[in-house]
Amino acid sequence: MERRVLIVESQNDFALSMATVLKSAGYQTAMAATATDAQRELEKRRPDLVVLRAELPDQSGFTLCGQIKKGKWGQNLKVLLLSSDTGVEGLTQHRQTPGAADGYLVIPFEMGELASLSTGIVPTGAEESDADLDAALSGNPREAPPPMPAIRTSPGGPPKLPKRERRSAMTEEDRAFLDRAFQSIADRKAELLAESRQLKRPPPRRELMGTPEGKIQILRDELKTREAQLARLSEIWSVRERELLSGEDRLHEKDVELQGLKMQVDDLLRRFNEAQQAMLQKEREHGATVDDLLLQKFSSEKDLIEVVASKEKDINVLRKEVHNREDEIARRGTDLEHLRAEFDKLEKLHNVVTLEFEVKEQKLQDTVRANEAEIAQLGKRGDDFESELGRTVSERDQRYAELDGEIQALQERLQQTEQERDTTVRGLETRAASAEEHGARGDAEIIRLNAERDSLEARLSQQVADLEADLARTTSEREQLRMDKDAQETELNQRVDDRDAKISSLDRELAEAIERNERTEADLNSNIQQQLERIGELEGEVEAVKAHLADREAELSGELQALTDAKNALEEDLTGRLEALQIAKDALDEDLTRQLEELRAAKAELEADLTGQIQALTSQLEESQRIGDQLQARVVSLEDTVAQRESTIEGLQGDVAARDQRISELTGDLEATSQTLSQTQDTLARTEQQLADTQNTLASTEQSLSETRGELEATSQSLSETQTRLAQTEEALSTTRGELEATSQTLSQTQDTLSRTEQQLADTQGTLAQTEGTLAETRGELEATSQTLTQTQNTLEETRDALGTTTAQRDGLKVELDDTHETLRTTQAALARTTGERDQRIAELQALSEAKDALEQLLTGQIGNLRGELAETLGNYEAERAAHEKLAAETSASIEALTGERDGLRSELEATSQSLEQVQGQLAATSDALSREQQAHSNSRQQAANTQAALEADLNETRNQVEELGEQLTITKHELGARVAEVTQLSSQLAQVEDTRATLKERLDALTEESQRREELLQNDLATKGKELSDTLRKLTQVTQEKMRQAEVLNREVATRTEQLKAMETKLQTQAADAKRHADGLGQQMAGLNNQFELAKKTLGEREEQLRAAGAQHQKLTQERDGINGQLQQSEARLQQQAQQAQQERAEAKRASDELAA
Repeated sequence: MERRVLIVESQNDFALSMATVLKSAGYQTAMAATATDAQRELEKRRPDLVVLRAELPDQSGFTLCGQIKKGKWGQNLKVLLLSSDTGVEGLTQHRQTPGAADGYLVIPFEMGELASLSTGIVPTGAEESDADLDAALSGNPREAPPPMPAIRTSPGGPPKLPKRERRSAMTEEDRAFLDRAFQSIADRKAELLAESRQLKRPPPRRELMGTPEGKIQILRDELKTREAQLARLSEIWSVRERELLSGEDRLHEKDVELQGLKMQVDDLLRRFNEAQQAMLQKEREHGATVDDLLLQKFSSEKDLIEVVASKEKDINVLRKEVHNREDEIARRGTDLEHLRAEFDKLEKLHNVVTLEFEVKEQKLQDTVRANEAEIAQLGKRGDDFESELGRTVSERDQRYAELDGEIQALQERLQQTEQERDTTVRGLETRAASAEEHGARGDAEIIRLNAERDSLEARLSQQVADLEADLARTTSEREQLRMDKDAQETELNQRVDDRDAKISSLDRELAEAIERNERTEADLNSNIQQQLERIGELEGEVEAVKAHLADREAELSGELQALTDAKNALEEDLTGRLEALQIAKDALDEDLTRQLEELRAAKAELEADLTGQIQALTSQLEESQRIGDQLQARVVSLEDTVAQRESTIEGLQGDVAARDQRISELTGDLEATSQTLSQTQDTLARTEQQLADTQNTLASTEQSLSETRGELEATSQSLSETQTRLAQTEEALSTTRGELEATSQTLSQTQDTLSRTEQQLADTQGTLAQTEGTLAETRGELEATSQTLTQTQNTLEETRDALGTTTAQRDGLKVELDDTHETLRTTQAALARTTGERDQRIAELQALSEAKDALEQLLTGQIGNLRGELAETLGNYEAERAAHEKLAAETSASIEALTGERDGLRSELEATSQSLEQVQGQLAATSDALSREQQAHSNSRQQAANTQAALEADLNETRNQVEELGEQLTITKHELGARVAEVTQLSSQLAQVEDTRATLKERLDALTEESQRREELLQNDLATKGKELSDTLRKLTQVTQEKMRQAEVLNREVATRTEQLKAMETKLQTQAADAKRHADGLGQQMAGLNNQFELAKKTLGEREEQLRAAGAQHQKLTQERDGINGQLQQSEARLQQQAQQAQQERAEAKRASDELAA
């Protein structure tokens, strides 16, 4: 069993915070703002621990602690004292006093200290049960807890009434009589309650009205009935008091839960702000990393450009050397031609100048040796050139090998990154599998968009310039959105403050309403006590009047006997006079019959109207039950729909701008819903007005009935006047008058019963009106819930449509990022860090998801509690409806009984009419004798008339007194019923306030859950962007590999050309040697060499063209790199725009929650 803790604290927020902590620790809490409230609560329910604030507005907490410790509210009551003004020394001094508390805390303190100290002073229910079990097992029973203080009211007695000023009319005997009466009621409470539940009270028997003992017996029965009514009122009061205590406990629990939710919301906002700051920090770090990577890329590109420039310089040097070699070959050709000419001259002069030839042979040999030396020198220079060329080629091959190693390392890192990305993608695909099952249309749309992406890739090169312009525009928009985000954050903080102020004002209004209810309850108690005292006084007066009536009745009986003797003598004289009155009597009978028929018709119409109203109310109750069942089914389907929606939205990716627009639409829908709710309230007001009109109509009908009764009474008075005019016939009709008097008394009792029945009918109508109001409110809530469900479904459909649009935009962005990633091979190092950050954010998102699951479980428990309360309310409603049906049955039985009594009275009236006719016949025979003796008996008739007038005056006065007392009793009953109805109405208003508060709380929870879900969507978007970045890096790596492959092809072509050049040079040397040995074929060989030289020149031209094409391709790649950089910047701007839109969305959600809370 949970331990109960009473918190005595004047600051409501601080008290609610302490109550939240203690409730989470396993205690049941209650609150009191002042020492007076605390004393009242201690008298009602004894807590296990009192958390007492020393600084209270009406009394010092130290004084109250001393009273508690002295045992004013029971022994062994634990006290934990809190103080903000008293220091540690003062608390230490108070600890040494006899009235010391069990624990002390100095404000401010940690809430964990309060929970731990409370657990140390009073363990929770589970710990106490464990301790009892250990004590039982060890054989050492624990010390028995102190007994509860006895309640200061008698068992089963009436509720304790507040003290008020005693009236001077009340004496000690009266008080003793009241004490005995209430004690008697308390002793026989069960018996009296059983008697009060009887369907029908038997009417008093007529034979009892003739004797004093019978009248006393009737008065005793009436007193017993009043005692049963008082016992029933006492039981109703006890039930209402228990319901009020239960309502206060539920209201306190709701306040504690609301404070706990406020603390959770504040914690979540703090965590959200921290996550937002961390995200901004990560974005800044990511931007710095991207800038560093871009700088590294630019530096590496610059190095590559320098390498290419050096290679081009080497190629130009080689080209110059080739030109030098061509010049040398041309010079050698010229020398060869010159030598051939000389050889021809020598050959011509060979025969002529043989001797000269022999003389010059030595010279020629010297020339040949010189030429051979020169050729050897040229060969040596060629060897040097070949070795230089081989060294250059080896350096180039070494550089290419180093580049290949770097490329291989980059490829390995790229493969590792791709493996990590694939692992992450597989995990994300596994999580999105359930969402893809519900997104077949999205898959088809994705396939179509993929096809469009393939077509768009061909046109991407034409969009580079547009993307650069968009980049500049997006940069400006980013700055503007950043400024808007700051303004929205300021507005959001302002709205949060406004919402807190509104919540505090609502709390104050609720406290004022509770205080007003308490004051109203005290006023009602005092009024009820006054009415009870008045009832006692009236009953005493009734007893006195009844005693006087009994005495007067005895006197009248003697006088009536004397008049009877005189009547026997005058019967013969009055017979003739009654014949003249027969005509008037017949007319009067016809008039009375007509009025009776009109009354019957009015009664039949009223019964038909009441029957129709009861049937309509029964049908409305059945319709309400059916709507309640439909509401429960809709709630279940709505929960299923919400679960499916959460599982579907978890894998979806939307555009933040579309969601912002949707939030504005939802805000408009909420405003429309508010307008609809106001219209529903207006309709309810009109319905209540119609019900009031119907009640006014019923009141007018009752007034008409009372007027008819007045006419009936006037007719009776006319009849009595007619009987006065016929004073000479009173002696003969004395017996008939006695019967008429008994009939009048029965009629007055019938009228009293009818008035009570009408009062019960009015109470029943009031209860039915309240039930109709509750039913109308329930229908309004059902209609609002249905509209909310419809709007939620529309929102889901529009969200799905927005998802399709967002998917298209996502694919477009993916295409742009795919093209962008072609030039980001140097960002692979940043990819690992980005992946780590993504994993960290995924872990944070998982933590947030766990927190969301915990919150959903808590909300599910609260929904279950609310459903239990709804079921309890429905049960109470069914019980009240059964009571209403029972009351309607009682009313119908009473109406039937009255109808039977009316028929009996009518039969008696007819019998009386027949008797009158017989008497009239007798009077017709004696009218002549009466006329002769009229003068003789004039004196006796005058005396009898005077005596009759006096008796009738006394009887009328007595009747007037009885009617006034009955009217006062009826007024008292009406006032008591009105007070009970006011108490019931206040209880219903309090229940409505609790329902409204629960509805606002559910809406706030729904908006909080929607905000968390949208944050998860943003995180999913961020993960998607990371995935797209990895895809872009992969494509960039592929492009880089393709470029390297082209460079290798070009290098291989250069190497092939170089080998061809070497082969040609070798062949040229061979031809030179052959030319030396074969002078005759030198011309042909030179022609072949010229042809080969032309081929080499053509090959070199082709290589130059290839180099120019490579340079153009390099420029194109540079332009593509610049365009991709622009696209990357545009993507970053879009990411920032999406983040700003997410901030705007959260601000809109916050504003919507504030409007709902307002």
